[in-house]
Amino acid sequence: MFDGFNVPESNTTYCPNQFFDVCLPNYSRGVVRLVGYMLRRTLGWCDSEGEPQEAQIQISYSEICEKVGISRPRIKDAVRDAIHGRFIRCIKKGTPGNEDGQGNSATYELRWDKSGTYNKQPETFRGFFEKSGNRTYIPNEFFDVCVRKEPLSVVKIVGAVARLSIGFETKQGHRRNKIAVSFSHFRRYSKIRNRGNLAASIQRAIEKNYILQLREGNFTQNRTEQRANVFSLKWRVVTKRNQKLSSAEYLAERNRKEDEWLQKNGGSNKKVPEEQLQKGTRIEIKLEKLSRSKTREKEELNFGQSEDTTYIRNSKTLARGLKEKRKVNRPFKCSTWAEQFEMLERLDGVLSDRISNVLNWYIEHIGKPFVPEAFSARGFRNKFLQIEDAMMKRYGGINPVEISKDAEWIVDRIFAFEHVPFSKEQLSNAVQNSLDAYRAFRTKLLNIENLQVEDRIHRLAAYLVASIPQSCEYIETWIRKVIQMLNRPNNGKGCGFNFQSYITFSMDMPDFQEMLKQITISYGETLEMLSEVILCTQNEPKTR
Repeated sequence: MFDGFNVPESNTTYCPNQFFDVCLPNYSRGVVRLVGYMLRRTLGWCDSEGEPQEAQIQISYSEICEKVGISRPRIKDAVRDAIHGRFIRCIKKGTPGNEDGQGNSATYELRWDKSGTYNKQPETFRGFFEKSGNRTYIPNEFFDVCVRKEPLSVVKIVGAVARLSIGFETKQGHRRNKIAVSFSHFRRYSKIRNRGNLAASIQRAIEKNYILQLREGNFTQNRTEQRANVFSLKWRVVTKRNQKLSSAEYLAERNRKEDEWLQKNGGSNKKVPEEQLQKGTRIEIKLEKLSRSKTREKEELNFGQSEDTTYIRNSKTLARGLKEKRKVNRPFKCSTWAEQFEMLERLDGVLSDRISNVLNWYIEHIGKPFVPEAFSARGFRNKFLQIEDAMMKRYGGINPVEISKDAEWIVDRIFAFEHVPFSKEQLSNAVQNSLDAYRAFRTKLLNIENLQVEDRIHRLAAYLVASIPQSCEYIETWIRKVIQMLNRPNNGKGCGFNFQSYITFSMDMPDFQEMLKQITISYGETLEMLSEVILCTQNEPKTR
């Protein structure tokens, strides 16, 4: 996870302020990424005389895809708009490859305005201000991480904080390190009209550690007591151990987070000696001899709202299977096992249906060759990916699919920026299946306009279609998140894990469901109406 910008003592780009005043608020994400990349390449590296090492940059379409973060179908529009907006100029046009595969890439350079006038309006902008002043030392991570990876709305928020804080210089030559910004000021500067989207973008920028809220605003009818929120860029805290966590450190961090989560949810992760277990806090694995009423009396169900929960049922299924197949007769605490199944779903992001399928298969095949052994809920959670991989191999592994250009582009980017412990074929199949599933859901949302349902459902479905991220952007972000999780210890790395079976997109994923809820709330609609929209994507009501 991004942990803040480097303190601007080095590794900075001396960026013209017009990038924040003209380009960022008024142009598309493709233009912003392309111009930001040109500024980073041109002004991020200078020689001993202070001159740019690369005033003219030759770049191919494939480089724009990999290094700039623009999908191939959008490159032409982004280059055209950047040239028409007078941010860059084309020095040499590219030529397509011939039969021998030889072609020339186009060459571009930044466009500078020698008139000495600082223009802030797109209509009068003629190039970046060439004379001294009106520039800011911007951390390179802003261009390398934020601009290239985040949605345009988030980049606008981070850019606004940077421009309004360190982008202004006092008469004494000092720079602000924080700024009081009202919600309306953010809205005017970023030109994000929807207040819900603006609030969500500010919250995402805070959660991603790009900005820091130093003081919360106060909005009352008494004008003398009103005050705006105070923001600053999030600066990285430099320590002697500014490095990635080792395996032992990660496990300690994971245990700490689990303890915090358990305390928050009223559970306990401490092992209790056998003699300290009271009659009402454990159950021996003799479920078939206990009636339902006696089971209720013997089990301590302080986890969940009732006995009949998925986590409790999974605990009983695993306990019964261990007794029948492996003759494990030791007592177990049902609520503690249920906590592990809930953490597998909520903390590890595994869908409940997937957990049930793997669990049922494991109980059926436990003890057979090449099936990992787990004799507790914690062991099942830690070996879940290995067990699932054994299941997938038994059913024949990966089915080959036709890989699209978009999937190839995502795969190339992931291999360029992440350590992928799987083959390119596995990753390509996973990406393609995820793209197909995501686009299928989006198509179902589009088809709602042809159904005989309430107008509110039509309007919310149209808003969801316009608000959810593009398929390539969302799938790439999701898969990177999964890879980062799988690279952690005890997550099945190096065990021949079937990657495709794990990350194929589903609309039931908790992260995706939460995103739909946030979009619905920002639109001002109820979650009950969102449920109606989801129901329309699953069923086939009559068309108009």
